[in-house]
This record gives sequence, structure tokens and C-alpha cells, in this order.
Amino acid sequence: MEDKGQAGQPGKSASGLFDTSHLKHDLARRSISGGVAAITAQGAKFTLNFLSIVVLARLLSPGDFGLIAMVTPIVGLITLIRDMGLSAATIQKQSISDEQVSTLFWINVAMSAVLAGLIVASAPLVSRFYEDPRLIGITAIFGATMLTGGLSAQHIALLQRHMLFGQLAVIEVGSMLAGFAVAVVAALYGLSYWSLVLMTVTTSFVTMVWVWIACRWRPGRPVRGSGIRSMIAFGGHLTGANLCQYLNRNLDNILIGKVWGETALGLYNRAYSLLLLPITQLNGPITNVALPALSRLQNDPDRYRTYYRKALGLLVTAGMPLVVFISIEARPIIGFLLGQEWLGTVPIFQALAPAAFLGSFNVATGWLYVSLGRTARQLRWAILQTPIIAIGVTIGVQYGPIGVAAAYSAVMMVLRGPAIAFCLRGTFVRPRDVIGAVLPASVASIAAGACVLAVHAIPSTSFTIQQPFLAIMADAAIYLAFYMAIYCVTPGGQSNVRVMIDAARKLLRPMMRPANLPSPAAGE
Repeated sequence: MEDKGQAGQPGKSASGLFDTSHLKHDLARRSISGGVAAITAQGAKFTLNFLSIVVLARLLSPGDFGLIAMVTPIVGLITLIRDMGLSAATIQKQSISDEQVSTLFWINVAMSAVLAGLIVASAPLVSRFYEDPRLIGITAIFGATMLTGGLSAQHIALLQRHMLFGQLAVIEVGSMLAGFAVAVVAALYGLSYWSLVLMTVTTSFVTMVWVWIACRWRPGRPVRGSGIRSMIAFGGHLTGANLCQYLNRNLDNILIGKVWGETALGLYNRAYSLLLLPITQLNGPITNVALPALSRLQNDPDRYRTYYRKALGLLVTAGMPLVVFISIEARPIIGFLLGQEWLGTVPIFQALAPAAFLGSFNVATGWLYVSLGRTARQLRWAILQTPIIAIGVTIGVQYGPIGVAAAYSAVMMVLRGPAIAFCLRGTFVRPRDVIGAVLPASVASIAAGACVLAVHAIPSTSFTIQQPFLAIMADAAIYLAFYMAIYCVTPGGQSNVRVMIDAARKLLRPMMRPANLPSPAAGE
């Protein structure tokens, strides 16, 4: 592979393309700056997601969203098989070669082509299952997007491996913006559910083109005997675990769509998406930064534990209060954002809240499994919990979308403790590390929510603000004040605040330092 430039940047040097040893020496700064870039991008993505929910909910009907939700679980399941966990293998492996990445690239492409054909061929079966002929075209077009994902998977993995989160942030936001713009135009022209299809297709295609430009690595020929067997085993176990997890998260959609129809599914899907939107927007950027960093520290137990606890603390400090606040404010938030016709989602929304609260740090167990190469153990747990979740959701569907939401939350509350204990066993991360990171945020979030409800119960303060947006903002200010006060007096809370302040100082220090300009003599 020819040298194309500077080492250490994907696509610019053959010698530095796959070497990440230089990242360990400046891991803290790279993690902080990468986290800021990722969270900034996620803020933009949150805004776009927020706008897409609000704008498209007013342009389209619940049935339009329900049709897409019927197909999405099937396509998403195939997407997991397409990647085979090979992107994570590229990020996690300590050392990797051009031949290995090229071989993984062609495996991804071949799987994408095969699975795209299977989805297109299965479109009539999907239509027959839901008894709706409109699903044939939707399924077939979603299937075609498999190819774009396969062509971009390893390029994205290389950018993540080198912790180039700024470039990834620009790509993600730009691609989403393009998809959103296309969807709005299509909806205004009366294309109904096709606008949602076009949004997905556009986002996927723009992402593929953009990552090939940003990461100028080009795959060579696949090489037999390039040493990818262990990576395929790693990816296979991860894929199996992800498939179980995906089934757990989408069986509810499938059953509601089949038993209760598209409108009920549309309401459930909007409640689920709106509740989990803040969590997914936080989990994504923090995971994208934490996973490569933890993978580089897998042979340094003390630094690994310290980093893990800090990352987990940051995750729940932001995620848990969001879940509690939007749960207690569900009716005004949904009425203001989506309109009065969507208030049927409120009880579903609130029934899902316990699962979302615990789910605010679900990804943290995944960090351990993947970064330490324990995906076989991750698969075993996924196999254990999947039938339990399936039984709970199947019982709940008899009582409609609210029953499904309540059953899912109940099962998650039962399984969360054993899931963490199973994950930590045999690692150098201890239960006290997890408890110390999670305790301040969980106590402060719940207590602050109780305080806001108590304020609402005082007659003289109830409904004094008639404008919905201002009322929500006022409650948010009250909630935040209680949350911060309680957080700081909870055991471990003050130390977590000091960690965040120290991280901010490390980030700001290079910006505040005067530039070292050369003297006149130096330039002569």
C-alpha cells in the first residue's frame, strides 16, 4: 500500500494507518476533546431528531409511522447480521493490518449483498404477515440500503479506532440533515409514509459517500490466512448477543403491530422513541469515545477501572435526570411537541419510564464485554434473558400497548441486577465501582422528581403559568436546582463533580494557553 502522507491519520499513511500506540500517551485529552466533539454533534443530532419528531408528526399520521415501525425491526435485524460485529473487532483489536481490514471489508460487502437480496425477496412475506400490500415496496427499498452500510462499515471503524470524533461528528450531522430535509419536502408534497423511507435512504447514502471522502483508505484484495479468525469469532459472539438484544427491543413492536394494528403501533413507537431519544443521544457519543479508549487500556487494570467509572458516572449523571423529568412532565411535553391528538401516548410513555431509567446505563456492560474481548460471555447472558423478556412482552400484549410497556419495564427491573453481576464477574471492575458511579445520579434524579411533584401539589403554585413552553421550562429549572443540590450531598456526588470540573479544565487549558509565536530571529 503506497504512502499517501502523514502517519496516524486513516488513509494518509500505510505505516501509521493501523497503529494506535500514540493514542495512549494523550488518552485523557483525546477522550475529553473527542467527547466534547461527539456530544456537540449529538446535540445537533438531538435537535434534528427532535425537529423530525415534531415536524413530521404534524405532517404525517400515526398510521404512517406505524407502517415504517412494522418493517424497521426486520430490516434492523438483518443489519446486525450484515456487520457481523466486524466493525467492533477493528476498533477493539490491539494491533491490526491492512490485509485484515481489507478482508473484513469484503466480508461486510458480500454479506450486505446477500442480505439485501433476502430482504427484497421477503417483502411479499412481510406484507402477508401484516396483511398490508403497502409493505412490499417499503421493505424492498429498505433492503437496498443494506449495500451502503456494508460499503461504509470499516471506514467508520477506522475513524473511530483513531478517535477522530470531530470528522465523524460532521458526517453524522450532515447526513441526518440531508435525510431530514428530503423527508420534509416529500411530506409537504403528500408522499405520506414514503417521506420516512426517503429519510432513511438519503441518510445512509450520504453517510457512505462522506466516510469514503474522510477516510481515504481503500481496500485491497481479500487475503486468505490474514489472521482474522479470532476477529470473526469475536464479531460472531457480539452479533449473536446483539441479535438477542435487538429481538428483546423489537418483539414489542412486532406483536403490537400484529395484534393491535398500525395506529396502536404508531402511538407506542412515538412514545418509545420520544422517551429514549435523550438516552440514545447521550449513549451514542459517550460510547463512541469510551469504547476505543477502554480498548487501548485493556492491559492496564488501574487506569481501566478509573476511566470506566468516570465514563459511567458521566453517562448516568446526564441520562437519569432526563428520564425522570420527561416522565413526570409527559403530558405537557407531548401535548406541546406532538399535539393533543398524540396524548394517547402519555400512559405508554410513563409505563416505559422504569425501563428507560435503568436503560440509561445499559451500554456500560457492553463497554466491558467488547473492550475486554468477552463477547462470548455477552452472548451467554443474552441467550439467558431473551426468553424471559419474550414471555413478559407476550403476556403484556394481551392488554394493549400499555400492557406491553408495563411488562417490559417490570422484566427490566428484575433482570438489571443479575445482568451487571454476570458482566463484572472475572473482570477487574468491581460492583462498588458501578454503585459509586450510579448512586449519586439515581438518588438525586428520583428525589428531585418527587420535589417537583410536591411543588405541583401546592394549590397556589399549580397551573400559574398558562403558556405550555414556559411552564415546562419553569419546571425544568426547579427540577435542575433540586437535582444539583441533592446530587452534591449524596455520597460520591462531590467527587464526581470534581472529576467533571477537572475534565473541563483539561479541555480548556490548551485554549487558554498563549500561542507560542516564533521570535523575529527564528523566522530569519
